[in-house]
Amino acid sequence: MFEDYFIRGTQVICIPTHAEGNLCHPDCEEGFVTAHASVNTVFVRYFYRGTDELRTIINSEATDMSYLVIKQLRPQEQIEDLLFSLGYGTDMRPGYTCHDCGVWIGPSGSSMFCEVCQERRDSDKKGENNV
Repeated sequence: MFEDYFIRGTQVICIPTHAEGNLCHPDCEEGFVTAHASVNTVFVRYFYRGTDELRTIINSEATDMSYLVIKQLRPQEQIEDLLFSLGYGTDMRPGYTCHDCGVWIGPSGSSMFCEVCQERRDSDKKGENNV
């Protein structure tokens, strides 16, 4: 699926709607994915334009994947170092974070969600069936 390409550490460019797909538009922003927020949205840390300094230090920003283009602009080691310094660890393989909250869940298995999010999803489904 499309969202499987947007894993932690994927470098992206966010193209605002008014840029009409122009990667060179001055309002485009470079960044990298930190986690999935929902099926169509990922959390991204962005850089100040023209620098390697993060603009979003405290939190990642939820960004609809339809605005993102995958493009490697910096050495991947630099992104891994930033992720590590931000407390994300260094393991970049898919399946290692919960697709809802981004918490680390270990080696990929049958679930894409941590125990808390999986329980919430299960209880939401039970509630829908009782309506």
